Amino acid sequence: MASWCVLLLISVFGLHGGHSQEELYFSKPNYQGFVQRRITNRQNKSRREKDLKAFAIPSDSWDLLANTVTEGNAPGDASIQGYIFAMAGDDVTLTCSVDDRGNPPGTYKWKKPNGGTQDGKNLNIENLNVDEDEGEYECYVENEVAQGTSATHALTVNSVPGVERDIDSEKSVVNTDDSFSVSCAFRAKPAASVVWKREDDSALPSHIFFTLTTQEADGKFTITTSTLTWSGTDADARRGKGGKMFCKADNGIRDAVKSNTMDLIIQYAPYGLSITPGSSSVELNEGDNLPDRVCSANCEPSCSYTWHFNSEDGGVVENSDTLSMQNVQRGKHGSYFCKASNEIHPSAHDNFDLIVNYGPEIQEFKTTPQDGSIIESNSTTFSCSADTRPGATIRLTGPQGWSVTVGDKTELQYTIHDIGCIYSGTYTCTSNNRETGIEVDKTMDIQVKCSPSVQVIYPEDRIHGVAEGASVFFFVEAISHPTPDFQWKRTFNNGTTVNLPSDDSGNKSNLTITNIKMEDFGNYTVSANNYIGRWEAIKFELRALNKPHPPTDLSSEATAISLTLSWTPGWDGGPPQTFTITYSTSRNEKTISDIPDSPDSTRILYKLTYEIFAEKLYSFEIFATNSQGSSEVVFWNPITTPDFPSFKVNSITIEGDQALIKWTLDQDLVDRVLVRAARRTENENFVETNVTDFDQDPVVVGLPSASSFIFDFYVYKGDDLLLSQPQIQPDVVDPTNLGLIIGLVVAILVLIALGVVAFFVIQKYRKPKKLDDLQLDPSQSPIPNQDPVAPGGAYETIDPLPVIDPPPEYEEIRLGETEPYSVMMRPIAISDLNLDASSNVDSMFCLQKGTLIRKGQPPTNILIMQSETNSTQEQFAAKYLEMQLEIMEKLRNISNIEIPLGFVLQQSLSETCRRKFDINSTFTGFRQPVFKHPAFLLSDHLKKEKVIYENVTPKSQQIYQNAQTVQPDMLSIFIGISNGLAQLHEVGALVYGLNTESVFIHEENGRLIAKLISFSEASLVRQRDRLDIEMGERDVRRLAPETIDSLEHTCKSDVWVMAILFWESISGCEPYKTYADDSDAEAAIVGGSKLEKPMQCAPKMYDVMMKCWMLDPQNRPSAVKIAKKLSNIKSHRFPDI
Repeated sequence: MASWCVLLLISVFGLHGGHSQEELYFSKPNYQGFVQRRITNRQNKSRREKDLKAFAIPSDSWDLLANTVTEGNAPGDASIQGYIFAMAGDDVTLTCSVDDRGNPPGTYKWKKPNGGTQDGKNLNIENLNVDEDEGEYECYVENEVAQGTSATHALTVNSVPGVERDIDSEKSVVNTDDSFSVSCAFRAKPAASVVWKREDDSALPSHIFFTLTTQEADGKFTITTSTLTWSGTDADARRGKGGKMFCKADNGIRDAVKSNTMDLIIQYAPYGLSITPGSSSVELNEGDNLPDRVCSANCEPSCSYTWHFNSEDGGVVENSDTLSMQNVQRGKHGSYFCKASNEIHPSAHDNFDLIVNYGPEIQEFKTTPQDGSIIESNSTTFSCSADTRPGATIRLTGPQGWSVTVGDKTELQYTIHDIGCIYSGTYTCTSNNRETGIEVDKTMDIQVKCSPSVQVIYPEDRIHGVAEGASVFFFVEAISHPTPDFQWKRTFNNGTTVNLPSDDSGNKSNLTITNIKMEDFGNYTVSANNYIGRWEAIKFELRALNKPHPPTDLSSEATAISLTLSWTPGWDGGPPQTFTITYSTSRNEKTISDIPDSPDSTRILYKLTYEIFAEKLYSFEIFATNSQGSSEVVFWNPITTPDFPSFKVNSITIEGDQALIKWTLDQDLVDRVLVRAARRTENENFVETNVTDFDQDPVVVGLPSASSFIFDFYVYKGDDLLLSQPQIQPDVVDPTNLGLIIGLVVAILVLIALGVVAFFVIQKYRKPKKLDDLQLDPSQSPIPNQDPVAPGGAYETIDPLPVIDPPPEYEEIRLGETEPYSVMMRPIAISDLNLDASSNVDSMFCLQKGTLIRKGQPPTNILIMQSETNSTQEQFAAKYLEMQLEIMEKLRNISNIEIPLGFVLQQSLSETCRRKFDINSTFTGFRQPVFKHPAFLLSDHLKKEKVIYENVTPKSQQIYQNAQTVQPDMLSIFIGISNGLAQLHEVGALVYGLNTESVFIHEENGRLIAKLISFSEASLVRQRDRLDIEMGERDVRRLAPETIDSLEHTCKSDVWVMAILFWESISGCEPYKTYADDSDAEAAIVGGSKLEKPMQCAPKMYDVMMKCWMLDPQNRPSAVKIAKKLSNIKSHRFPDI
């Protein structure tokens, strides 16, 4: 009963709950008849309890129901496990899970995006397809009771990029084709990014290529297209930028995908054509072989090459890239063009000039008018032309050493105006080609038609003095063409004449008179004529032997100690004559006889000194004597000798290297005063000055190199030394001249004031101690106001005594014009110093006290200071080498650089140093460097003087003499100079004042080596340039144009000056000497004027100098290149410089 009640209650409960689905089940037999009910809707316990209470079911009955009835239930909520993203083509598995499959257990059900279904817990999807398999998947569990809650799962299927449009494996395009475009496309999900890469995976250059990317949808896919075009418009930049490349697409799904590899061939017209070797011109002599010239260019596709003559479209001489020519003849002279071409236009070309030197061959040698028509007094032009390249030296020589020359020409024309018979004879035209070494000549004889003129007469005075019965002849020789007719005549006193026969031969005529009688004495004449003209009669005289005629034209000149008489001899009467002079004063008389006649009847001068005194009256007479007797006596007017002149030295003022002298002098009695200025302690070292201009006030004379002087004065009239005043001190002043004393005192005060001002000026512009202070300050001078001598070179000034004169080619050399007389700047050698043991000074320097050896004179005390240890090198350099120690050390072992060992201490010792060596004088600085060996200066080597040095040891003098005996090799010296300059530039140094007196010449192992001594760190040299400007001491003729114009001094400036030194050494002349004024020289140099080639200079050497004189410094070669070029000239054994 209870069971049915329960069943009834369940039914009611179900109806009360409003559920639409109610099923009643009878259990299977094993369930012992219990009813099972499945409630499909969801009910919780509280709900059931509420419902049961509504039916007033007791709780114990409910419990009984719950314990006795088993109900059917629906499956639980489903969930799906598996990938939400997958790749097309992959296999994936989705798994459906529930916590409660229901009762009875439910079945797993799947719904696919494409509408398909499938049962099972796992859904296996193979070879995923984007279109078929992407979307939402639904899974649930279902049993007889109900379908469980489903779950959905979104599966996204992506795809790696696929090549939609590929690129060709090869493509050609011309670099000027702006329509160039290549595209590739990729289909991918999601959309891919596309880049272009080279084969090595590097990016394409952005300045050449530009890429444009576009995208379009294709269902669930996106197609990405990338188009490659040019970037920019520079077609030239595209050349050579092709190569193998590809597109690469990447959408982040696995590896990027590449397109096909395309070989992009960018075609272009030829460019960058060059000819190797690269010289713009080739110079050959006729018959030489041309070294192969090879032409190359950048081309795509490859070029074909042709060589053309004289223009790029001229005749083709070679159809390959190599031009070879054997046995080159003059007709091959010209320009050769190499043309490179392919199918892309335009073609490219380059050229070189082939210079074929030949000859000379004299083509024509003539006169205008031609020979046979040349008549005296007219003009005649000589023409000589030669076929030659380059222009040759053409020289025309003629009779009596006549010569005219032109250089670098193919023709010589020279006109002789007012030509005469002396120009008759053989003429030779000689032509010499310096390049080929060939010399040829051609001769011709010309005869100038001229009227007769006298060439020789005998006797010269046209007078014969003879005795009766003797025989004589008169002779004449004429210059005449054609041959003249001679006519001799006897001329009588009444004017009548008689023709005489003569012995004539060509242009000579001889009249002989034998067995002379009294009637034969008299006058004779000769005349000559041809159809051109005649000479007037020349008179001869035949005289009987007689006494000589008296002298005429008597004159005299007197000094206080001599009398000079002069006269013109009269006719000698036939036999030789002599003269007798008698002179006397009131007490004495002196006769001088047998004074010879002049050989050509010119005036005779005779000087008398015996018994000639000042202020005396003398009378003179003279007569001539020969074997026939004496002439009558003739007299001079009485002559009074003058007194000795008065001479008095009033003052001598020393100013630098000159002495200013004031004196009192009888100028009418004097024509010169010789002033001899000597070193006070060494009279052999002197300078002599001849003063002839007495209008000077004061008189200025030169001084030798010394600190104290003594003067000798010699007063002359002609050759007569009238008086002398030796051993005059510079401070001589007439004590009675009060005005002079006052003036001197005022002058001293002025000098003191100037000295004070100079002291403060020097302090103001004192050289900075720190490296930072070495920068130029535009408001003040950066270095002391002293001689701007570079640390590498300072000298002692010494007078040499030359024993022979320099050769003529160096008469005009002017090197180092600091003195008005000949001096030499000689470096001090350590061997010339007698040094004591060294001592330390202030723990920084090694100081050696010693003497400078001077032959025959007391020694001069000196001090040599050197840095003590390595630890003090930097301090030493900072204070005394202007921070150049590093540079000095780098250059110390360079063969063409001379580094000082130390310095002669001239001034400014510390108190400690002066006390240590008992030195009382005050010094102010290091000025004199000391070098390892004695050295010859290049200037002395050029002058080739034998020099006696007074201030050197015998060993040093021997070194000098040995150096002079070495055979000079100027090219080797120039190579050494350029090598030294290159080494200076490498360490950051520049030369200062490069000239023939800043180059040492050493003799080592039988050869001469050049060494540079004047250099400094670059910034210091530029400071010295500025100081030179401020002091007005710059030598503009030896400066580069940029240094003159803007004080710009670089390595290329040194190269310019080095070439000036080469020119100066070869020519022996001062550069730009034609410009007397420095401002004119400056304008010429800055304007690009170049020095002309010296006659002694070889063309290849001059070419080197011309390259060094390029106006733009950037176009000049470096010192290294100059050294190599000179070495190349030497190695090829070209003619010497």
